Amino acid sequence: MTQVSVNIQRERRISFGVSLDPFYSERNMSAIDEAARQIEQGRVVVKTLEELEAMANE
Repeated sequence: MTQVSVNIQRERRISFGVSLDPFYSERNMSAIDEAARQIEQGRVVVKTLEELEAMANE
């Protein structure tokens, strides 16, 4: 047995916390919705990686 399974058996609980994925938080979902609205309205800037690297090196 692994040490984790020994601890679970001995303590009768898992030794780590379980939480929801923060990706689906209300705050993050609002930001994703806003980004989608901006795309739908055409308020986006498209740059290639080369263009971005050139901007960074200016």
